[in-house]
Amino acid sequence: MSNKDTQNKQNAALPEALTDLPMYLMLRLTREGYQHAVRGKLKFRMPDYAVLALLAEFGALDQKTIGERLQFDKSDITKIINSLESEGIVERKENKNDGRSHLVSLTSKGRKQTEEIGTEISKSMRQFLSGLNSGEYEQLGKLLRKALMVYDDRFEG
Repeated sequence: MSNKDTQNKQNAALPEALTDLPMYLMLRLTREGYQHAVRGKLKFRMPDYAVLALLAEFGALDQKTIGERLQFDKSDITKIINSLESEGIVERKENKNDGRSHLVSLTSKGRKQTEEIGTEISKSMRQFLSGLNSGEYEQLGKLLRKALMVYDDRFEG
């Protein structure tokens, strides 16, 4: 390594106080993941996919329930659903049990797109985290769920 390379590496060094801090590492990994998605031109936003995945697994739900389950702000849920509805991915129908609310469900186009996005994101995440072998990849998921379980028991195991 040349003196210039050594100098550049030293100038780019991070303090151990950051590299030993899980919160900083998670923040950096999130930023890198976002950049990876942008470079890969993934055709979805994570909040949109969260709504789609919820509807795919649990069926039609009212907006309030969607927001509560995903812990998204009410106004954000409205914007997401408006956007998805304008693309023909979800539809709203009057809730027969409560005339004050509407049930949101996937359209056939939405079901197909949710499957495609799921495949795309799984492939992208494996590529993004290619520095981990399969066992480490699974372990990362387990550790993240374990850490989140303290705050939300839906993340068990």
